[in-house]
Amino acid sequence: MVDCEDSYCDVVRAGGTAVQAWHFRCCLNPDDPTCVDLPDRIARFSLLAAEARLACEGNNWDRVRDIWREFRQLIPFQFASVVWEELCGREVAWGENAWSPFGPGTEFDFAVTLEEVTPPQVVLWTGDRPGSVEINRSYRIREGSKVTITTPNGLATAHLQGRLTLAESVNSIGDLEDWCRNHRPVELAWTIESDGWSGTIELDPGFAGNRVRFDTASMGAIGVAVRLSVGRNDLPEVSTDGLFEHAYLELPFHLNEHHELTIAPDGPIDGLQLLPLDPRLEWSLRSGGTGDGFDEEQDGCAAFARERAEAFLALHTNCDVRPTIGAASED
Repeated sequence: MVDCEDSYCDVVRAGGTAVQAWHFRCCLNPDDPTCVDLPDRIARFSLLAAEARLACEGNNWDRVRDIWREFRQLIPFQFASVVWEELCGREVAWGENAWSPFGPGTEFDFAVTLEEVTPPQVVLWTGDRPGSVEINRSYRIREGSKVTITTPNGLATAHLQGRLTLAESVNSIGDLEDWCRNHRPVELAWTIESDGWSGTIELDPGFAGNRVRFDTASMGAIGVAVRLSVGRNDLPEVSTDGLFEHAYLELPFHLNEHHELTIAPDGPIDGLQLLPLDPRLEWSLRSGGTGDGFDEEQDGCAAFARERAEAFLALHTNCDVRPTIGAASED
């Protein structure tokens, strides 16, 4: 059973936090593409929240899915994930990294396609939902796939090999929990090979937030916690071991009618999107700060962002909520 009023207010509460964070970033970086038509986007978000409540009360989870997809077109991932976590719970939340080896200006250009290599397999869920059934689809990275990493100091190209397996619940979408848990990655084992260095990327199955999100019927993102090990071939002691053992990756994808899955189909992606950071750390990196407090400009933007969040919350009078971040500079 779902309390639609509580779920609606959870979304509003998280939405206030997301609106505050979004306005703060746009105040510091007004040229950011996600800041275009910001007031209109947030007004649409308010309407979608109210409509989602009505869909919930009617047990219309297909409409909730459509609303979520539209919402994802409006709100950048790092702020949308706040709403997802509040709606679906921490056990299905999207992850974020506490640090990143990449600063602003690092891009990853994927030329990576995965082919389905075995017929879909029907398996029983082995987790906390006994009796549930899933369909597993396994993909292999097509030969010749590679990723080019561009930094302010140059570029490097690495070839990828390996497998990825995704699971889809076949239970009817009858409640919020099924809707939140519909897809997830269950296997990821990739190898990286480049001139002078190599490594592995392996799924961390213990992370409850490993999820596949569909923004449209064929496009979305794979959010996955991995164990990452990369090092120099001639100097084994020079590696990431012990530094970045549990990285969280956000991999955009496109799935075509032939069940081929392309990673990052729309071109190069920012390193801070591939390995999403805690939003406050990302703001600090992008604004050239160190994360050790605010300057005068940031203080002004924090006050403005809080004002906008309070205006957003005032539109939802049924929910007595307040912004949860940014009350003081040290938060």
